[in-house]
Amino acid sequence: MYIKGGKVYKSDNSLIGNLQDAPFGKNDATVVYQYGEDGTSRRPWNHEMRYGADGKPVLFYSHQLDKNTIDYYMAIWDETQSTWVKKWVADAGDALIPEPMSAPDGTTFGGSQIDYAGGITLNPYNTNEIFISANVDPRNGQETAKYEIYKGTIINQGDSFQWEAVTSDSPDNNYRPFVPFGAKKASEQVVVWFTGKYESFVNGYKNLQSTGESYYFKGYDSKVVGKYINRSTDFLKGTCQAVSITPDASNTTGYGGSKIREQHRSEATVSQLAVTAGKQSILTTVSRRIPLCLSSSNPVLKVKSMLSAWITTCRSVMTSV
Repeated sequence: MYIKGGKVYKSDNSLIGNLQDAPFGKNDATVVYQYGEDGTSRRPWNHEMRYGADGKPVLFYSHQLDKNTIDYYMAIWDETQSTWVKKWVADAGDALIPEPMSAPDGTTFGGSQIDYAGGITLNPYNTNEIFISANVDPRNGQETAKYEIYKGTIINQGDSFQWEAVTSDSPDNNYRPFVPFGAKKASEQVVVWFTGKYESFVNGYKNLQSTGESYYFKGYDSKVVGKYINRSTDFLKGTCQAVSITPDASNTTGYGGSKIREQHRSEATVSQLAVTAGKQSILTTVSRRIPLCLSSSNPVLKVKSMLSAWITTCRSVMTSV
């Protein structure tokens, strides 16, 4: 369903009701995928909805059979048939959290999330372009050691795709790509994602079943990374330069942890999800440590506003030097 002029409509433009009549039920909306419609027990998981190159809505979702069988699909509205047409995009690989976390004595915590996939997103600046995270290379169908980021070009409304790797041979897994909207120049457009440990969506304590002692389960320990989309020299290839966002701007380290000898104090600034050029500044973190990586020539990425649309813990403020 969609909202226009204070009214709510189905995908075929038929009126559901006035916005003040909300809430509406699921039966009021247009079905995109009905569980069991393909004769399997696969479950869909919505990842994103944006407008395509033709101005029509495009829905991206994952399609899970079990923890080792997940695919990415896109659904496009067909006005002539008044239905959503589903098209296979790529093999998403394995579930991100196939099992609960486990302590050495077997105590478990956190539960499994076999619907969780690496993520798929549309580039709002180029709606024929998508980014995915998967531990299967879409170019050849081969499994990879880590979840990598790939850029796909949509051909003939999803009949086929042309793929290239954004990351490869990564030291850590790469998840949930996203392209923030609002850049004023093509050279400032970026795709971001997070990399590192992600065994659960929670961290927490639980008493061990063997001794009763409190044990800390660390489900995630990750950092935000990314690259400029339209700068060919800035593709990440196994390594890139990252920044720990703290008041000390001299703590830039390599992607694998090695120190960078010389600092280049230029920056790109994400301001209200728009990327703009900047001069010199530092960041004061107000939430948690979030290193970022965009390019080898400009390693210091500054985040001015909260990226709550993508990851709620990524909140920082900028102070001028």
